Amino acid sequence: IQEPVPFLRELLKRVAPGGCLVVMTDNFDSPVSHGMGCEFPKWIPHSHISHFTPETLETCINRAGAEEVSFYSHTPWEISALAAKSRLSAAKPPSACFCLDDVLAIEMNRPFRLFALRKLLNKFWMPLSLKPNKNGSLMYAVVHSSHP
Repeated sequence: IQEPVPFLRELLKRVAPGGCLVVMTDNFDSPVSHGMGCEFPKWIPHSHISHFTPETLETCINRAGAEEVSFYSHTPWEISALAAKSRLSAAKPPSACFCLDDVLAIEMNRPFRLFALRKLLNKFWMPLSLKPNKNGSLMYAVVHSSHP
């Protein structure tokens, strides 16, 4: 989304009275992101225009006119496993982590690996790992409707 503030402002207009808008984005300032560097799987230069941090997400939401916001975060088990693997191996230079030509050749045609396992484990992992903070690799802002 090139202009997140106007986009969020428009979404907030559409929230029913008493409803809420849930905004989720990757946290490029999380400990996992910093630890993995260019191996952080959400580091996708050709499709991520903005690399949000807790501060930039909160600023966008506030500028959009949100009044009552709760923040949560978690790190999916797959990212935790990749981070552990990354810590055990030597750091890769950015050129070894991402090749646009390779990604474009397969990104819309590759299977979602281990889908059944991911679905099963996430059912249990998410409730255990969701915290009322902004430290996980995924951040959630729950914006409560303030209009009548």
